[in-house]
Amino acid sequence: MQRVFAEDWDFAAGESLINDGDPQQCPYLPTPDVYGPYPAQIIDSGPDRDLKSIREIYHAAILKARRRVWIASPYFVPDAGLRDALRLAGYQGIDVRFPGPAPTR
Repeated sequence: MQRVFAEDWDFAAGESLINDGDPQQCPYLPTPDVYGPYPAQIIDSGPDRDLKSIREIYHAAILKARRRVWIASPYFVPDAGLRDALRLAGYQGIDVRFPGPAPTR
């Protein structure tokens, strides 16, 4: 996660946080501690990447869903292909939702 943060910082700010290209030599990022029994998967995706990893994962998950597709991300902006996949899931009786905060007045 720290490597991804440092690479994103470099892309957005044009300032490298990594000394000599070695993420272990980054003075701003401490050595991470391990907490809890559950692993985490970091998906590296963004405008500086050729492969749109997040889009591909959303697409595969939507197409493989059998009961529900609930997407809770403030950054989810589906393109035409993802909208079609969501529509198809709904046509197949899959529970498609986008949970979020209640509307404000």
